[in-house]
Amino acid sequence: MSSIAKKIYDHNKGRNKVFLDIKYKALKESPFRFYRGTCHLFFEYLSKNIPVKDPTKIWICGDLHIENYGTYKGDNGLVYFDMNDFDEAVLGPATWEILRTMTSIYLAADELKVTPQIADELVNFFFTSYLDTILSGKPIAFERDTTKGIIKSFITTVGKRKSKELLEGRLVESSTKRAELKIIKGHTIAVSNDVRKAVTDSVEKWCIENNHKKWEVCDVIYRVAGTGSLGVNRFEILMYYSKIKKYFLLDMKQAIPSSVKPFIKIKQPSWKNDAERVATVQGYLQNVTPALLGTLIHERAPYTIKKLQPTQDRMDLQLCNGRIKKFKEVVGAFAEITASAQLRSTGRQGAITTDELIAFFEKAGSWKKDLIKYSKRYTLQVKKDYLAYCKEAANL
Repeated sequence: MSSIAKKIYDHNKGRNKVFLDIKYKALKESPFRFYRGTCHLFFEYLSKNIPVKDPTKIWICGDLHIENYGTYKGDNGLVYFDMNDFDEAVLGPATWEILRTMTSIYLAADELKVTPQIADELVNFFFTSYLDTILSGKPIAFERDTTKGIIKSFITTVGKRKSKELLEGRLVESSTKRAELKIIKGHTIAVSNDVRKAVTDSVEKWCIENNHKKWEVCDVIYRVAGTGSLGVNRFEILMYYSKIKKYFLLDMKQAIPSSVKPFIKIKQPSWKNDAERVATVQGYLQNVTPALLGTLIHERAPYTIKKLQPTQDRMDLQLCNGRIKKFKEVVGAFAEITASAQLRSTGRQGAITTDELIAFFEKAGSWKKDLIKYSKRYTLQVKKDYLAYCKEAANL
């Protein structure tokens, strides 16, 4: 067995086998999909080959690539475009976050058959946009009136969508009882009666604790989403609000330790559990958090819970296929979002101040090229690791 395949299997040991079979096959799809699902490999390599001495301590989402940005409705009812995955969130060096994103741009450009010269332009534009925002010291909010192009169309679409549209094609209606959830191949998996009852009990308890007395749990199924987190328990839950006679969906996801933490020497805060870490840091980094974001304990394990957001509102790489101008537009937005998130989190639980963050990046002219060179080099490493994994996992 190759060392890469063994590292991947060891990292995922103990996770739900039903999801792992899906994950291991997904990793063979492309170098970009492989990269999305192997965050731990990226940070292990980076910790041994640091290109720039970075003394900053800032909150990072830990797994920031170009498909981890998207649109959602916030808990204030408004629609935002922001980073949207915080499972790996830690206190870490600011450059580690942007290195992961820059590498993802190179991999995405390669998948879209973009020339190396244009790929370099895109990565340079990302860094310049990020740097300008950091040096301004002012976070930017991406909402309907402050965006344009693809991102504005995302926000407009979500703003117009009614809850009923998200439920279309997902429900099995009944004239004698509450609706149930359909099993959709590739997206959801049935749970056993024991699992359904256990999740129902946990969610009902959460509803009581949060004063949602008119909410009922109607059905529970496994949800298949993402790449890196495949293997942790994740549930799609059909709820009924009896007061207004409407259904809605919850997303309940197991929270496990960050795969970035073992490779960062910075002391982390003491959290009650990993769900608290994920939800708290999400609150630091996002302009507004998603509707109903919270935590609960289910069978002694921590989970995050929130109103289900449709996966089609995540940034889809293929939307930029053959449209370099659009690709550059979203890359610039991603950079501003990343810098804004870091600015919002300054001074929180051990993070440095805004002035300290700005002071570090004022010297970026002396090491910018080293970051870009590293991203290009690691892109080649990802392709090498991907081929090694595919060869070893050929029989999966």
